Amino acid sequence: MMRRLFIAASVVSLMLCAAAIGLDRRSERLKDAVGWDAARNRRSVGVISASHRIQLIYFPITPACGWAPQFVHDVQPLDRHWSLIPVSRPMADIQALGFHYQAGRFIGLPIYQLTASTRSLALAFAILPAIAAAAFTGRRLRARRRRRVRGLCHVCSYDLRASKDRCPECGTPITSNTKAEA
Repeated sequence: MMRRLFIAASVVSLMLCAAAIGLDRRSERLKDAVGWDAARNRRSVGVISASHRIQLIYFPITPACGWAPQFVHDVQPLDRHWSLIPVSRPMADIQALGFHYQAGRFIGLPIYQLTASTRSLALAFAILPAIAAAAFTGRRLRARRRRRVRGLCHVCSYDLRASKDRCPECGTPITSNTKAEA
């Protein structure tokens, strides 16, 4: 059960890695902005992607302006002078490994934002599939070595101790390593 869960997580992580690479390529020439403004609870969430960066923004309190809840999506050609939303009087400012977290104020309102390089995201999402591939390859190599030490065919696991040149089950030629150990 744990192995299936690990494989499923690896597949999802690989898809997220591919999406981060695609977003990186797209952010070279376009600026994407996606947001959700909720009027009732006065919260806004947004994602901006441009210049090989992605920014997650959260406004816990937005000005009450009577808007209905709305989903906003905006795509524009990338302006080379584009910059992230400035945070004045930051309460927290943490940078590490291509990720940048800021909490502070924007136009007098509280704002929390996490900015990441799309390449850092792709690298982070590629770690789990790399571990899964290494584990799978290592497991196959250990099984093949175990069969060879026991004198079994490395393809079908047939006992080769009484055989001369080929495996009687699958026809695979017997290597000198298997003969010497059998």
